[in-house]
Amino acid sequence: MAWYWWIVGLAVVFTAITAGSVAVLLATSRGRRFVALSTRGKVSFGRDLASREGVPWYAKGIVAVVLGYLALPIDLIPDFIPILGQVDDIAVVAGGTVLLLLVVPREAFEAAIVRAEAADASRSAERAARRAR
Repeated sequence: MAWYWWIVGLAVVFTAITAGSVAVLLATSRGRRFVALSTRGKVSFGRDLASREGVPWYAKGIVAVVLGYLALPIDLIPDFIPILGQVDDIAVVAGGTVLLLLVVPREAFEAAIVRAEAADASRSAERAARRAR
């Protein structure tokens, strides 16, 4: 019976981390701009930050840790447990995103987000042109 309470405790902790991270993302202008990007825009943003020289190594490390945690089959709460198995993955992504947005220098963030927003806008224009045909 003890293992059950351990999993419930972890789920509560990860849910709190997720809720707090989402609140921070929506409360800051940097977070709102990042959340507004499409999935491709977020990938473009991450690639741009990873290749930029003004971004500190520990910011790039956050991305590596989050991607590594998601790629590895070992989780704190196993994925085969319904709903609770995905809570830890969501918490790691949300928490990592908040940490990343907090440690990236303002100039590097602005340059990367402007490029990602421009890429999103051009993709939207291309889709609209295809639909108009």
